[in-house]
Amino acid sequence: MKVQNRRVISLLKIFHEKTNLVTSHYLAQVLGVSTRTVRSDIKELSNLLKKCGACIAATT
Repeated sequence: MKVQNRRVISLLKIFHEKTNLVTSHYLAQVLGVSTRTVRSDIKELSNLLKKCGACIAATT
């Protein structure tokens, strides 16, 4: 799995380290970007993970 975006790698690390739910607002603050950017990065990460048989559980 080749990832070009460092934020996507950071998201994966955060998801791996956290045992509870994290909000897009929290992720935006940690990464220093907007919540829209976070949602876009999560979509990119989700597409990459699908290729490996994994997924991101999300709530609305």
